[in-house]
Amino acid sequence: MPILSSEPFASELEVVLAAERHEKTNKSSSGNCSRVFVLGNFLVKYSDHVFIMRECQALQNLYELAIKGGDDAPRVPQVVHYFHRPNGFGYMIMERIHLRNVSEDELCGKTAKAVLWLRAQQMDLFGSLGGANTCHTVFQSGSAPHPFTRVAAAQTYLNEVRVSLLRSLFSPACPDFSSTCQAVGRVRRRRQSWMKPIANINLTDDNVVLTQSDMNQSNFGVALDDGRPVIFDAATIQALPKTLADFTLLQTTSFAKAVSAYVFHPVESNALLKSPSFISLAEVRSYLSMSDDNLGKFNLACFSLGADTLDPSFFP
Repeated sequence: MPILSSEPFASELEVVLAAERHEKTNKSSSGNCSRVFVLGNFLVKYSDHVFIMRECQALQNLYELAIKGGDDAPRVPQVVHYFHRPNGFGYMIMERIHLRNVSEDELCGKTAKAVLWLRAQQMDLFGSLGGANTCHTVFQSGSAPHPFTRVAAAQTYLNEVRVSLLRSLFSPACPDFSSTCQAVGRVRRRRQSWMKPIANINLTDDNVVLTQSDMNQSNFGVALDDGRPVIFDAATIQALPKTLADFTLLQTTSFAKAVSAYVFHPVESNALLKSPSFISLAEVRSYLSMSDDNLGKFNLACFSLGADTLDPSFFP
């Protein structure tokens, strides 16, 4: 990649010093700081070296796809330079795309165009474009517990969690007061006896498409010069089965829901929301969000009680 000037060390030093100033002047009372800032005609993002290096690779891959797509593709910032320092930080320098001030409705419509373009990109890989663990809201803390490289592996994991949830719903009282057992109690209280069974999750029949798994409006914009949609935060651009991509739009943020109105007909949205896979994914997400971290490693020991008394009809 090109460097900022003919003297790479001086340019990198300039970036490091600017990042230090940004850190000092923008740190909140809780100690957090948004590690993105403008430096001249560039945008700089810095963080843990491994994390930001993977995001850099993802952004470069997405940029190349967008270039191939021509004017029909959204704008994606080009990576200008990347380097890291012994302090453990990596620094990614990107082109700065100036944005228009637009209404929320216009942003939703432009974002929908970007989302539809992403969904038109059918992928051979699964997960991150930069090699990180798969990001999606259905996973605990928004990130897969294992570096899944195949859809079948992620499907197996989600169905393992589903089975552990089913076991817990029909087992005797949970043997301890861990957060996982508290999660069981919450699910039991929420689900009524007449509700449909938590069906098997099927992802392997889907096409794998690109999607922004973090549907925050700050991850999109409208370019000042040509009005095309702009995509930011390539770290959360993922190659996912279409069911998970649909779930992202319909079952995550209010902004995603607003964008989905430009992507789906209301009849299609209602059908997806009522589908067995959506119902199961929502239950698995809720269960994982309230459960112990070790559930992600298939530690199902606390659900062993009563496992032989399960109703087979709950395993479609």
